[in-house]
Amino acid sequence: MTDLWRPVATGVYRDLRRPRPHSAPASVPRTTFDPTLAGSIANPHPDLERLREHPVVVNERLGVWMIGRYDDVHAAVRNNAVFSSKDGIMLRSFVATAVLTADPPDHTRLRHIAAPMFSRRAVQTLTTGIRELAVESIAKLTNGDVVDIVAGLTIPMPINVIARILGIPQDQWPAFRTVSDKFAQMFAPRSVPEVARFMGSIMQAYVQMRSFVDAELHRRASEPADDLLGRLRAATTAGELTEDEAFMYALILLVAGNETTTNLLGMLLIRLAEDPGLFAELKADRSLLPAAVEETARWGSPVQWVTRTATAPYQIGDTIIPNGAKTVLFYASANRDCAKFPEPDRFDIHRDTTGHLAFGHGLHFCLGAHLARLETVTAVDCLLDEIDGLELAGPVHWGTTPSLQGPVSVPLQVRRR
Repeated sequence: MTDLWRPVATGVYRDLRRPRPHSAPASVPRTTFDPTLAGSIANPHPDLERLREHPVVVNERLGVWMIGRYDDVHAAVRNNAVFSSKDGIMLRSFVATAVLTADPPDHTRLRHIAAPMFSRRAVQTLTTGIRELAVESIAKLTNGDVVDIVAGLTIPMPINVIARILGIPQDQWPAFRTVSDKFAQMFAPRSVPEVARFMGSIMQAYVQMRSFVDAELHRRASEPADDLLGRLRAATTAGELTEDEAFMYALILLVAGNETTTNLLGMLLIRLAEDPGLFAELKADRSLLPAAVEETARWGSPVQWVTRTATAPYQIGDTIIPNGAKTVLFYASANRDCAKFPEPDRFDIHRDTTGHLAFGHGLHFCLGAHLARLETVTAVDCLLDEIDGLELAGPVHWGTTPSLQGPVSVPLQVRRR
């Protein structure tokens, strides 16, 4: 370890020489917009609209540069030679060798291990199993009752799907829901002390998860299985992965594999409850469901932003982002840029959503994008088979995890046929 890095918590480091934005020329606009605050998470769009007035802005207190225009975000997220992920993708970074936080050649090595199981063709083979899990959850919705659709459908179905893909025994699924919820908070820390507190709070869950994954990987040495844990075991045996990397892979897939789908499905169900015309249109014509999912992804942006670290000076307009600068790329802002999507605040399933950045782009395009789309389409299709209407029966409560957007409670009244 060099003097450039100082450990601040297990697995977490802070770069002491990162160039601070106060060194930016006075001509670069400043902002106080903090995307980690609860109010900003609940509704970032007024601030993002102001952010798009300039090619680049800096937040001196957070120590970051910010990019919000579609063309600029799109270009930056594709430029992996300059914008690196290995210093982490959050404001306060967890440094670990994982597919989300790796650059080539490590990223190439890690991604190819699981990528075949998440291809469009491979995901289609999961349709029957996904439909079974969706029907199981929907069957519990009682006509006329008020139900929290998040607890009843949008959380259990996606995490059960990813647990099945990983190869986790079904009797362990409830425990893995609990573990996943805890580790999803890795996106939440806003400061170094909060990072330390988070690491302390998950230690027991970490030990439990590590013990389970290690045991399952060991079991697959004598009982090979065609699931993700089986692939991870084969990769460790072949020397393509270390045991630590295999564990981190399983953990990332467990958390990231359900969080985006949960948020995406929840937002679309809210739109259906708020707009009876949309509900009737989709119920009558299920071929519109994929377009509705894409528009929900664009309009809602389940992943609001990621960070990258510049490895060389990078010019946008007249501004040069310096080498080493932590830079926030706002997917949610790019997806509401009127230069790309006319009337971007309007939810319209008939618009052309081509090029939206809800699943990222380029090298780090979401590994589970095809799975998230299929799960959401399948769940809504099954729901429309069984019910004649949805109505909001109380206030929607939104999550407060920075960089993620989605409801954590949606009380709905269900009208069955």
